[in-house]
Amino acid sequence: MPIRVFLNYRRTDDPGHAGWLYERLKAVLPEGDLFMDIDGSSIPLGADFSCIIDAQVANCDVLLAVIGPHWLSRLRERATESQDFVVLEIESALRQQKLVVPVLVGDTPMPRAEQLPARIRDLAYRNGQNLPNAHFRVLVEDFIQRLVKH
Repeated sequence: MPIRVFLNYRRTDDPGHAGWLYERLKAVLPEGDLFMDIDGSSIPLGADFSCIIDAQVANCDVLLAVIGPHWLSRLRERATESQDFVVLEIESALRQQKLVVPVLVGDTPMPRAEQLPARIRDLAYRNGQNLPNAHFRVLVEDFIQRLVKH
């Protein structure tokens, strides 16, 4: 049975790793089983983005939260914004009890619970995948195989 994946990432953090992960997932997953909002065009004009996010998350089996070297600082910068898509997507997945996998790229450490907003604090307790720069290509292939088997 195919796995449906929602790729969560912050455009201002590390889009290169997220893009490469997307391309590798796209190569192995059936059409329609991978969602990544690349340029904001996947949300129709005038649509309630929180409803669209909830619907997209509801259609996935797993949310991969790509966390790069600037993810946490960008989160702090946007702490007062209720429309932080990254937080909304993770929050929706946690609320819907989806499998949420932190994917740590570029030698990024796992955020601690006290560094996260209360509404996504459970992310800190999820077992994640490290994809350091030095071994990214090899480890991403192994990660995808494990993910697909899951």
